[in-house]
Amino acid sequence: TVSVRQYLGKALHFNGPSRDKFIVGMEEHLDDPDRLKASLLPIKTTEQKISSDSLVKMLLGVGLEVQPALATCLFNKIPEYFDNDDDNGRLSDSIPRLVLSQFKWLEMLSPDCKVTGQLLDLVDIAP
Repeated sequence: TVSVRQYLGKALHFNGPSRDKFIVGMEEHLDDPDRLKASLLPIKTTEQKISSDSLVKMLLGVGLEVQPALATCLFNKIPEYFDNDDDNGRLSDSIPRLVLSQFKWLEMLSPDCKVTGQLLDLVDIAP
């Protein structure tokens, strides 16, 4: 996952149009509930080993340029799943919990990423 993160970081850091296109594509990808959930769960490698990082967590760690847009997209998804009673109390079944877990233990946080404000907004509208 480190080499993927480094590659994406280089590709997205220097090229504004490619970065913007990537962010729009990622937002469209996350619009589908099944793809959203798969992107939030740990990655399985070809050797059937499970990484501790999900695709989303890896992208949040790629660079500070992508992080604010991705964080906003993820926080905007949470209210869509407030009334979902299918989570059985398990982290892997709860989209809001999975989204919030992506921000746990992040190595860095962009100054433009207004995580605290977005979390407080969620607290205000949470059931």
